[in-house]
Amino acid sequence: MAPKQNTAAEMGDTRRNIIKAAEGLFMEYGYRAISTRKIADTCGLTQPALYHHFPNKKSLYVEVVRNYLYEMQTGLERIIKRHPDLEDSLYRVTRYIILHQPKKLSQMFHDIEYEMTVEDQMMISQCWSEAYQIPISSIFERAAAEGTLKDPDSLKATTSIYSHIFMSMLSHPLPGDSKTLDQRARLYTEVILRGLSVENM
Repeated sequence: MAPKQNTAAEMGDTRRNIIKAAEGLFMEYGYRAISTRKIADTCGLTQPALYHHFPNKKSLYVEVVRNYLYEMQTGLERIIKRHPDLEDSLYRVTRYIILHQPKKLSQMFHDIEYEMTVEDQMMISQCWSEAYQIPISSIFERAAAEGTLKDPDSLKATTSIYSHIFMSMLSHPLPGDSKTLDQRARLYTEVILRGLSVENM
């Protein structure tokens, strides 16, 4: 009897499982600390089976980052479309980012800078802009057009700069757990919209 051939769906499931397992390992321990053998073992695969889907560790890491950014982009765009109110939209976006971005974001930045090729870095940078910069800028652009946000021109800024400030705040999120998630998201939203001055209360 001929060996059973994997269906396209099974191949897709295996690939997704590899990406998710690799994401957990890479984001926890960093690129250099994780081998393809470790990833294969975690997935219950042999290394040759892993290499059938990804030719090397670097290609797998790039796919992990691309997949993470695609999921982030999809999530943010869905929230922004469903919640047009400025404060509500920012709160929900903040909550989503805190909940879903890697806990060791600096580790990922380090790996991208020192382990990836220039070409991969450029591709990841574009994906990052599409996942974060463009969706978040659209929140501020919509609010500025509606007159519910301070005109960027009055600060010699742009909505893109607004989004950079916002993302910088979230690049090193406040410590906490699921119980304090809403509280932290509300705090970020309050600070970005009204600052800390009593004059803005």
